[in-house]
Amino acid sequence: MTTWQEEKNAVTKALFNELKALTKEKVTLEKKDELLRVRLTTDYPIYVRPKGYDNRYSFTLSNQLPFIGSGDFGTKVEKAPNKVGVLSAKKISDWVEYLSKGHDVLVKESAIRGAKVDAFLVRINKIKGVRFGDDSMSGEIIRNGLVFKFEISNCGYISQKIKVRYTIENNLDSFLKLSKNKLT
Repeated sequence: MTTWQEEKNAVTKALFNELKALTKEKVTLEKKDELLRVRLTTDYPIYVRPKGYDNRYSFTLSNQLPFIGSGDFGTKVEKAPNKVGVLSAKKISDWVEYLSKGHDVLVKESAIRGAKVDAFLVRINKIKGVRFGDDSMSGEIIRNGLVFKFEISNCGYISQKIKVRYTIENNLDSFLKLSKNKLT
């Protein structure tokens, strides 16, 4: 362990002790990659980071929900409480309440996106000739000179593209096949 890591761990331990004295929430220390971090144990993990470059503590929600990205929290949740320079029980409570409400909003959004993805996959699975990618979240259908490609992102966005295959000769036979939907 480097000197920098030891110093950071000492600061984190001091934060842990201060939080333990101020809040009713269960506070635990966790180790990740040689560094300690402080976790408020609620129904879902909330991490508290020591003061950073802006001389403020930061509170973050650990998101493990399907189809929710890291940027979704800020766009789906009301305005955050003021940043915390000096810890107090009220400030900690405000942040826990804010992150709890945010978590509830994200759970609903995850369910909506999951239902949308499930409905799409049910439709796709009914079609014959679908070639799925390794992760079953992407694939393509090739039919009559057309290619339909889809990809489902980790955030639940379904990208869909239709392309015309240009692997045909420029002649009358190709034109006649295309016009009769017989090109394969």
